[in-house]
Amino acid sequence: MSEVLSQNEIDSLLAALDSGELEVDALKEKQGPQVKNYDFKRPAKFSKEHLRTLEIIFEHYGRLLSTNLPVYLRKNVQVGVGGILEKDINLAVALKLETLLKQTDMHVVLTRKTDCGLYDEDATNKKAQDMRRRIEVMAKEKADLVVSIHQNSFQDSAVYGPQCFYYANSKEGQQAAAILQNTLNQGLCIDAPRQEKANDSYYILKKSAMPTVIVECGFLSNPEDAEKLVDDSYQEKLAFQIYMGIQRYFNAF
Repeated sequence: MSEVLSQNEIDSLLAALDSGELEVDALKEKQGPQVKNYDFKRPAKFSKEHLRTLEIIFEHYGRLLSTNLPVYLRKNVQVGVGGILEKDINLAVALKLETLLKQTDMHVVLTRKTDCGLYDEDATNKKAQDMRRRIEVMAKEKADLVVSIHQNSFQDSAVYGPQCFYYANSKEGQQAAAILQNTLNQGLCIDAPRQEKANDSYYILKKSAMPTVIVECGFLSNPEDAEKLVDDSYQEKLAFQIYMGIQRYFNAF
């Protein structure tokens, strides 16, 4: 039977992490295989602070953990089936896409090229600072199009496939999202294709002054999607279809 990581244990891990007393090597040495068997169960009161705790734990130790997280946690910590981390897939696809775009002499700017966020280590809210700085990079570069690569998650593990989001009040964003969505659907031979979708709450979409599309490449909550998304050859296919969609957008307008 797997152990249950209690609220007190989570708080203790966070405290040790913040103080520097707990490191990856020490965690491997002291707890070893037991770490892989932890199941997170929802306490009676599950606050934003607890979610932040889990985000930090998985940011540092995600590769050591192989756990079937409930979806309400999986979505918040960007962890998929088998402990897959969203940020790793995002970066891998973005780097492949950058290579393709640069081959056509397109000026490409990535908000990150390494496994590091755009925040200061002592920032009170690292995620908020990271998002603000991404917007600052976009504004400085005066991009003609912003493509933000992500992976999706949903409570129903049967849901799968790529989906593109655009800001509800952006006509150019809608046009770009439609082209990218159709290109992904056709190029990846999606048998139940999704449609591009408007959104007025995502920070990147709201704050960006230029046409912006969030590309959710697939669902980490779906076992089949999750398996494909970590495969290098499938990531190449994803990057190529996004590349083709970007080219079609610029050729159309």
